[in-house]
Amino acid sequence: MESRSLSSYLTGYVHDLMGNIIRRRAMLESLRGRVLRCQANDVARKADVVKPFLKTFRRVPKRKPEGDPAVPPPKKRAMKNSSVSFDIPQECHLWVGSRRVPKRKPEGDPAVPPPKKRAMKNSSVSFDIPQECHLWRLPDELLFDIVNLLDTDSLRSLSQVSKLLQGFSGRRYLAAVGFKFPIAGWLDLNEAVCEALPVWRRVSFRTVHTLWFTSSQVLTRQQLGAMCAFFDSLEDTQAVHRVHMHLYVDPTSISPIFGSLLASIQRSGCSELHASTHSVSCGSIRIPRKVHLFPSGLASLTSLNVSSPIFFFPHTIRFTLSMLQTAPLASLRLNNTGLNPVQWAALLRKVNLPHLAELEVDQSCPLRALTSFLIAHQAVSKLAISHYGVPTLSMQRTIRRPALHSLRELVGSAASVLGFLKSVTLSGNFQSLRIKFPPYYPGENVFPSILSCAEYLPHLPSLEIAMPTITSLDELATFVAFPMNDRRIVPARHLTLRGTHPVLSTPDVLDIIGHCGPWLRAFPNVRTLHIATGRPLALDRYRDIFCPFTREDLEVAIIPY
Repeated sequence: MESRSLSSYLTGYVHDLMGNIIRRRAMLESLRGRVLRCQANDVARKADVVKPFLKTFRRVPKRKPEGDPAVPPPKKRAMKNSSVSFDIPQECHLWVGSRRVPKRKPEGDPAVPPPKKRAMKNSSVSFDIPQECHLWRLPDELLFDIVNLLDTDSLRSLSQVSKLLQGFSGRRYLAAVGFKFPIAGWLDLNEAVCEALPVWRRVSFRTVHTLWFTSSQVLTRQQLGAMCAFFDSLEDTQAVHRVHMHLYVDPTSISPIFGSLLASIQRSGCSELHASTHSVSCGSIRIPRKVHLFPSGLASLTSLNVSSPIFFFPHTIRFTLSMLQTAPLASLRLNNTGLNPVQWAALLRKVNLPHLAELEVDQSCPLRALTSFLIAHQAVSKLAISHYGVPTLSMQRTIRRPALHSLRELVGSAASVLGFLKSVTLSGNFQSLRIKFPPYYPGENVFPSILSCAEYLPHLPSLEIAMPTITSLDELATFVAFPMNDRRIVPARHLTLRGTHPVLSTPDVLDIIGHCGPWLRAFPNVRTLHIATGRPLALDRYRDIFCPFTREDLEVAIIPY
């Protein structure tokens, strides 16, 4: 009984709603009829006023064209329902031999007009189009109710029908899949909402500064295709300035269409591309001798940051080599590439970047190939050697070392930096050396290696040491031990000690900077000491730790990390 009463109640409610809509539509139609009648009466009244004045004008006869009276004038053919006439020659060679075929009238009831036909361009096929679609007769309230009953796939399809339905179903689809609109120029995406990008492009797109895409599952061909369609629609618009792609999946499981996605991003006018994968699986990496590159002049990338071997797979190597030879790159970072020393040497021989200013490679890159590359690219002012990859054998100290006059900053572990300094000569314009240890570094005494690096830089102005993460007291004691018998010094006047990152600064992580006071015995010329750590001590506490081992006028400051 309750269900029957509920159904009867809903039926009555729907009937009342439809009755109100019909009554409102009838009122609008009657109002429209009144407006049209008033306009007709106004036009007739104006015509009665103007008609007496028109009779006062006399008709000017047409002047006959001058010419030979023996030659008859050309015939004139008037357009249907028009007073405009055109001069048509008596004989046209185009019409010779042709005859006009009369049209056949359609069979059927003469009182019912035939449906309109619409022919495709350059085609003889025609389709019957109804004069009015019954869907447009529905009020907006019913269209909203229909859209709310559809699933996500149907909503996406409905948004591609027309602009009217796009307005009804587009935003409803974006809300159903959990699409988050950009905030302060930042757009955050994952694999679940990447198919909504084309819909967002048509419904409510606006320029974004950074697009951050993260995927923890295998990307399907359909998802990658949706992203390709989105970036293809942005060709040469520069609507997305920076793209970050972080894929926590095996690179070998990514579809080959990933190469097409990279090409679409490049054509959209993007200036910075950052891509990384969590896995270190290398798959089938091969550096081809010849490859068909993208046309020069189309690339707009100025920064390329790659931390994945996927950029050297067969379906992406064309994009990588094209960017390394034709793009105006000013910053290039190649980490976790999975390349062996032979492949690294083959890759660097193919790179041609005259505007390159910053370069970062992993420690699998051979030093001899790296040195040859820097000699050919004298514009490089900053070089970083990351801890990814298998370290190569360091070069022995050679008698003839090439000079690098443009290099201003060098970043890397103590072992990598020492091996590089043995193979080159840095000019007096060198500014900064940054010794950067891996996040989880084994407890070893590294200060002698830092002193060895300073031997090759007698005019070093600034030194920065980034500490690793240590949780054992024994490892801490070994790491901060100062070699008392070593008389070598560091000529730096500015020293920066960078501790554990605030995100990694947990209670079990030990404070290394507070135990590095004896290190300042090797810094007789230091004037300023900057400390950056996740859990800093009081400033007076740092002065008590470091000042007993160096100058009394040492300036100590705590800087943001």
